[in-house]
Amino acid sequence: MKYLLTFLLMLLCGSSISAQDRYFHDLKGLEENGNSILFYQMTQMDDFQTHGKLYSDFLYRYNTSQQKDSLLARLSYNIYATGVVSIDRLQGFMPVSSKQVFLQSSFADEDYIGIAVSDTKNGSSIGFQFLSLTNINYSESSLDTIYVSSYSGTTPVPLDSGKAIQESFFQSKDVYSYFSENADPFHIIDFSPFQDSVSFSVKDGVFLKSENLNQSFQTLEYDGFANFDFSKTENRLLFDPDSVHIFALTNNELIRSNNFGEPQSWLELQIPDSISSPDNLTLDNSISGKLFISGSSSVYHSSDYGASFDMLLEFDSQITGLYKKPNSNILYVLTKTDLYKVENGQPTSIKQVPVSNEEALEIPNAVSLKQNYPNPFNPTTTIEFELDKTTFTKLTVFDVLGRKVRELVNEIRPAGTNTIEFNATNLASGVYLYRLEANGVVQTKRLTLIK
Repeated sequence: MKYLLTFLLMLLCGSSISAQDRYFHDLKGLEENGNSILFYQMTQMDDFQTHGKLYSDFLYRYNTSQQKDSLLARLSYNIYATGVVSIDRLQGFMPVSSKQVFLQSSFADEDYIGIAVSDTKNGSSIGFQFLSLTNINYSESSLDTIYVSSYSGTTPVPLDSGKAIQESFFQSKDVYSYFSENADPFHIIDFSPFQDSVSFSVKDGVFLKSENLNQSFQTLEYDGFANFDFSKTENRLLFDPDSVHIFALTNNELIRSNNFGEPQSWLELQIPDSISSPDNLTLDNSISGKLFISGSSSVYHSSDYGASFDMLLEFDSQITGLYKKPNSNILYVLTKTDLYKVENGQPTSIKQVPVSNEEALEIPNAVSLKQNYPNPFNPTTTIEFELDKTTFTKLTVFDVLGRKVRELVNEIRPAGTNTIEFNATNLASGVYLYRLEANGVVQTKRLTLIK
């Protein structure tokens, strides 16, 4: 199953390309056993001599320790349409290596609007027309449900036992009718990560807080969300690790609550004059009161809950995303042209937009197990395998008698090239077999340990 529905058919395939333009945007991140996993997007615009422009949005997963990308999703649309791929809700599902990313995508032309909700756990998607999607939420108190918000309100969508979208639920339903008939007339902005039954919503321009999983609401008497743009996932709440302060960017303003979002606790913060339109905000989830904000090309930081800001860095290209690695001095900055690792204030480009004559990273078209290297080895070797989709994967080592001696992978793995290090310190010299099982494919190869 594909991660995102390709909404507009690629009718331009036979046309010649005269020019290309590519840029990065939308950086998100999570920690996996101390390793930063980054999610970013690249938009590619192709000028076709006969049919005008074709736009393609690529969503990548970047492993910072391996310095490798894998492609999670691609959405294409032509000059007559608009489209977006957005990343929602990275936190939540355990174990960490199996956390999924809920994706939302949308497209529109003169006749209709369509959206899809997808996840990277098993690649399932639901899609429907004539409905405009806003954002996706879930609470740890209700792991069998995600809440999909549209302009008609918020609708619960069931998850299966694997915490993935229950695609079969929609196979016998009119999806548009289901969302229209089951939508509650409010829009969820976010759930609290500290009290997961607490949510913040907007209804008819009124800012609301619920402490019982959207069963009842209190008015927060703050009008900063009256014109809230729900189509922008960056307009989400950021919760300080002290579980008291909450931050948000909305309507070109940086706002803060100093009492867990209670009434009379919200105020607008003063940001540097050079940031006329703040675009990106991120917190340090290991240090209370530390946040980073960017405008067009400059990054500022605050250590006092946004009461004051100092310049950190300036970049030559427009900044399109920020992610602060907790418990470190590392800040990742995405610009239109580069992904930077900023350590102790020193930026290093770790990923650049491909030049026009380079091919964008593509998902392999088949499952493939590679020969380990080095081989023979002592005591460690590297095993690579390619997946044509994000899928449940097993990689197991056996002795020549068929007895299992090590299980290297037993989890959801992303599409693309996956790299695993095998340490055989406690094994005897000899020939072993390693077997890959993924997406209905089983492949086996030999490796030799010499001590």
